[in-house]
Amino acid sequence: MKKIPLFRPNINRKEFKAVENVLKSKQLSRGPCVEFFEQEFAKFVGRRFAIAVNGGTSGLDICMKALGIKKGDKVITSAYSFIASANCILYQGAKPVFCDVDSHNGLIDTNKLRQIISGKIKAFLPVDIFGQQYDLSELKKSDLPIIVDSCESFGVPPQAGALANVYGFYPNKQITTGEGGMIVTDDEQFADKLRSLRNQGFKKTKNYLTEIDIGFNFRMSDINAALGLAQLQNAKKILRKRWKLAHIYSKLLNDIPEVEFVLNMKNTNISIFNIPVICKNRHIRNCIVQEFEKHQIEYSFGFPPLTHFAYIQKATGYKPTDFPNTEIFAQNLLCLPMFTDMSTKQVRFIVKHVKQGIHNAEN
Repeated sequence: MKKIPLFRPNINRKEFKAVENVLKSKQLSRGPCVEFFEQEFAKFVGRRFAIAVNGGTSGLDICMKALGIKKGDKVITSAYSFIASANCILYQGAKPVFCDVDSHNGLIDTNKLRQIISGKIKAFLPVDIFGQQYDLSELKKSDLPIIVDSCESFGVPPQAGALANVYGFYPNKQITTGEGGMIVTDDEQFADKLRSLRNQGFKKTKNYLTEIDIGFNFRMSDINAALGLAQLQNAKKILRKRWKLAHIYSKLLNDIPEVEFVLNMKNTNISIFNIPVICKNRHIRNCIVQEFEKHQIEYSFGFPPLTHFAYIQKATGYKPTDFPNTEIFAQNLLCLPMFTDMSTKQVRFIVKHVKQGIHNAEN
C-alpha cells in the first residue's frame, strides 16, 4: 500500500475553480470573497458575526487584546494544548494559569479548575482538544469572559456563554483555507474591536486617521477565503465522512486493551480532527511506531505539554510535575491518520499494524 499521510486536505475541482476565479478577478485581498465567507461561516455555526483572520493564532491573539488583557493579568487555560493557547496570553504580558487535564481525554479537569479560580483571574481560554468540546458549565458560573480555542472543533455548534470561539483552517483541519482562521461572536461591539485590530487598528469612521489605535495586519486574503467558501459548501459531507471513519476506527480498536480510544463516540459534541489513542506504555507505543515506519504510515505524538517549553517555564514559574495528569495523558499518546478521503481499506491497514506493533512488543 502507498504511504498513508497523517492528514491530507480534501481539495476538489470546486476549490480549484473558486481560487482561479479570484486570481482572474485581480482582487486578491480586501475583496468581496472574505466578507461573503464571513457571512456564510456565521450562518453555518449559528453566530451573528464572523471575523476572518490569517490564522487561528492571530484570532486568539486579538481576542486577548480586545478583552484588554494586559501585563499582570491572569488567564486560565489548559496545560495541554498547541502552544498558541499560551502564546496569545504571553503576547499581552499576562500570565497563563494552567489547569491540569483529565488523563483520559486531555480536556481541562473541572475539579482541578475549581481549585485555581480566584479574584485575580481576568478571563478563561478553554481548549476543545482533538475536536472534543469542553463543557463550559463551570466557567459560566463566573462573570468572566470566555474565549474558546475551537481550532480543532469546527462542526460542533458553539456553546452559549462563550464571548467568542476561534477556529483554525490549517491543512490538517476539517476544512482548510491553507492558512487562516475565524472568530465568531454574538457581541457586536466585540466584533467591531476585532475587525479593527486585524486591520492595523483602523475604525470605520470619517476621522479614521486620527482615531486609529494600535493594531495588526491579520487580514485573510480573498484567495484563502475563496478556498474556505468552497470547503464550507461541502462541510456537512466532510464532517459526516470523518465521523464514519472515526466510528470504523473505534470499532476496530475497541477490543484491543493495549490502546485506549480517546474520543467518546457516543458524545455528539465532538468533531473529528484526528484519531488520538493512549498506548498502555511507552514500549508498546514505540513498537507500533516502528511498525508504522516500516509500512509508511504517518503518525504524531500530539503536542508536548506546555510546561515542557523552557520559555514558558520561565514566564510562568510552572514545571511539568505541577500537572501530573497532563504528563500521563501526553506520555503514551499516539495520533493515527485521519483525512476526509481516507478509505475503509486504509483504516483497516492502519489498525492491522497497530495490532502487529502490539504483538511485536509482547514477543
